[in-house]
Amino acid sequence: MGGTVKTDCAADVPPINADQGMVQQALLNLALNACQAMPNGGTLSLKCRAASRGRVEIDVEDTGVGIPP
Repeated sequence: MGGTVKTDCAADVPPINADQGMVQQALLNLALNACQAMPNGGTLSLKCRAASRGRVEIDVEDTGVGIPP
């Protein structure tokens, strides 16, 4: 089944001081996990924005079935 990927990254997001490969791998792992949680399709949303003290927040959200309590 297909799905949708939505991205929203504000223009004022500053560069981050991090290992590019490790950040990419972490986001890829989250995206793959989200896809597994949406076997019948759904939406994966990736958002980034500037936070306080020069930090960046990255939100990863999906419409998957979730984890049982």
